[in-house]
Amino acid sequence: MDCLFANSLRFCFSPGKRLCCCFKDSLENLSDRTESELLKIHFSSILEVIHSKANLTRTDSNSIRSIYNAFFVNPTSCDLTELSTYTSRCKSLIISWVSPTDAAVSYTWFDLPKNWNPENEYPLYVYLHGLWDVADDKLRYLANPYSSSADSTANVVAFEDGYHIAPWGRGNLWYQGISETDIFECIARIESLFKVNQKRKYIGGHSMGGFGAWYISSRSVDIWAGVGIHAGALWYGGGYTPNSHFALRNTPVYFVCGDKDGLIVYSEYSYQTLHNIGNKNLKYVTFPGGHDYWQRDVDGFYLWIRNFEKQEDSVMNFYGQNAPTDSVEVFAAGIVSKNSRNEYAPRFSPSGKDFYYTVEEENRSRLISYSSQLDSGVWSPEDTAFFCKTFENSGETYLQNDTVIYFTQITGTPGNLKTDFWKAEKGNSEEWDEPFSLGAPVNDPDRQWLISVSNNNNIVYSGDQDAFVCETNGVNSYLDPFQLQFPTRENDHIYDIYIDPGENYLIYSAETPESQGKDFIYFFQ
Repeated sequence: MDCLFANSLRFCFSPGKRLCCCFKDSLENLSDRTESELLKIHFSSILEVIHSKANLTRTDSNSIRSIYNAFFVNPTSCDLTELSTYTSRCKSLIISWVSPTDAAVSYTWFDLPKNWNPENEYPLYVYLHGLWDVADDKLRYLANPYSSSADSTANVVAFEDGYHIAPWGRGNLWYQGISETDIFECIARIESLFKVNQKRKYIGGHSMGGFGAWYISSRSVDIWAGVGIHAGALWYGGGYTPNSHFALRNTPVYFVCGDKDGLIVYSEYSYQTLHNIGNKNLKYVTFPGGHDYWQRDVDGFYLWIRNFEKQEDSVMNFYGQNAPTDSVEVFAAGIVSKNSRNEYAPRFSPSGKDFYYTVEEENRSRLISYSSQLDSGVWSPEDTAFFCKTFENSGETYLQNDTVIYFTQITGTPGNLKTDFWKAEKGNSEEWDEPFSLGAPVNDPDRQWLISVSNNNNIVYSGDQDAFVCETNGVNSYLDPFQLQFPTRENDHIYDIYIDPGENYLIYSAETPESQGKDFIYFFQ
């Protein structure tokens, strides 16, 4: 018998810290003898979690005793002291960390992929627990994978091609606040130890965990290749906000729920909403039963979701809009392009992270601009552009870069309208400064309409069915405008014009003698 038993089993099983000390000695002895770095992390993680409890309760002592028994007294067919137990996926490992947010010790259950090779890159599957009394107690959750009633994962199909984590999440905090932080800190810990395929990260969960998967993924959609909602409590915490559905518009989502589960109405609603706004990668599964958790449903989620990879370019994925092809299609149908209004002048910023467009009302006598911003991979729902909140009847924007924007404002009355160009810049605070009018000689009572600006700050605009140029004469100062002349096109009635930022070419739309009342688009170098 090893020296760690010298004081007898009765001594080791005495309450509180003496039991903890005995277990500590045992695991440290194992850690010293093993050549596996993974087992060393596993053993030290268990100890770190136990030591993080300053005052052990009777329940804590019982949890420690159950782990000790599983390791040293009544081992099952899965020997918890051997690496093969974990590489065969018979039992879960424990991985702990100290939170950089609040210095608390947290941890996760961790399963290796089948036929694991530490040199290979694997997918990562995050599966969040539901509202569970075991998770209310830090050491009970720690002990759960090693209880006599815990099932072996050796024959479980789910997640066998990747790393699987089931974070404690600080208990039953609905994965908000520090609980949400805990999930991301867990992922960071795993990625510091193992090679994770960044295109294949998935998140799912049951009940409260289903809400957590929905809530977290909708706030970090650029991370996830797919989401699983297993009887999700989506009613909690504003899960029905337009933001969350729009955010997941292009993310594969798997729903599964019992047909007698009271939560099924929430899964049905979210599934239908995502379908209506264009999500083409959805799966909806029901089974006879109530608020049940079955391994078969986790397996079904896994077998479907593993086929998806994260798309690299979130910028081009504007509300699920497909990349351009030879076929014409309505842009962002039902979100930007709506049957009830006339939209035009769409503008992306050079970085692709801001989008503006103009809506025309009242026979073009009234304009309003809307904008959307890309933040952490999520496009925000349309909102009135910042300048329209102060300058009514404004639109037709031009974003010279990410910090300079121009727009047109209409003033006056029908039959006596006047248009002016305005400019706004972002200051050091990344907020837009107060817009200012370009003034004379750019602003003319009769003719300017749509503005375009080169990198040299030369302005081109359309008006009075012609195109004009105002060359820069210093910062926000310009020479008198002159009319552009296009050889052989002197009879064109020009409406919209765009200058290449490098001043290499012009594009304009015009009604021409040969267009028979329609607008054609022309290109000039």
